[in-house]
Amino acid sequence: MERIQRENQDSMDRIFQQVKSNSMGFQWIESRYFYIENNFKQTWINAEDTCRKMGGHLAAFQNQKELSAVTSKLHQDISYWVGITDREKEGEFVTASGNPPIFLTWNKGEPNNYGGNENCVNIWNGIMNDIP
Repeated sequence: MERIQRENQDSMDRIFQQVKSNSMGFQWIESRYFYIENNFKQTWINAEDTCRKMGGHLAAFQNQKELSAVTSKLHQDISYWVGITDREKEGEFVTASGNPPIFLTWNKGEPNNYGGNENCVNIWNGIMNDIP
């Protein structure tokens, strides 16, 4: 009986999240929901704050398949923030939630901390760069 109640609750939670996510503009891509912002430019800190207010974080990808699936939904030649930074300690990248990143795919020569102040990660045409 307890197992059935737990499964019922899990199903209800998934349905609630799906309804909530769809009404807020989230998209189901691969195995998770993503929110893709194409209208407002923000700093990394402000973008992460916006994501937290929506109940999440800037995205940190799990593998190349997930990154490619999300990238296929993005505008070409526009950069998007990724939930990875080395703001706390140079060269030690962590996700916005404070965990080590599972997957990174850097552009050639990146990360390079150009000018000594590149601490946030973006993707541009599916490749990661560190930028101010």
